[in-house]
Amino acid sequence: MGGSQGASEINNLVWSSLDQLVKKFQVVHIVGRGNLNLGVKRRGYVQHEYLDEQMADVYALCELVVSRGGANSLAELAALKKKVLVIPLTGEGTRGEQVQTAQAFARKYGFGILSGEIKVEDFVKNVELVYGNKAPVEKFENGVGRIVDEILKVCRKV
Repeated sequence: MGGSQGASEINNLVWSSLDQLVKKFQVVHIVGRGNLNLGVKRRGYVQHEYLDEQMADVYALCELVVSRGGANSLAELAALKKKVLVIPLTGEGTRGEQVQTAQAFARKYGFGILSGEIKVEDFVKNVELVYGNKAPVEKFENGVGRIVDEILKVCRKV
């Protein structure tokens, strides 16, 4: 899955490597609105512009996810203990936060990171490497309870 910015890089990597990927994997590809490539058909491959309610089912079926480095997406994937290959958005027009977020999740949850000018063979190799890793065992901590506790502490002092 990509995101609203820069998903074309991931889309092109997936489409260019499909013959290799479908030999080992079933691929569910979220391409973004208006980006369906109707000329790409392979056994073991399905593409969607966008998923809403079905996303929970797709997450449940997936063992590995290739994603941009948005904090919300990576947090969901960490909470679900998924193997993840992050391709953070880099370059002009970014503040570099996806790279930093990807690095933090890689340290804590073992996510793979792939950035720079990515060749198809490097993409496939990294998908296979991350797939071969153990699923993250570090428990994802939801900080909402701690935030609520802090707000309540402040409110009691007022």
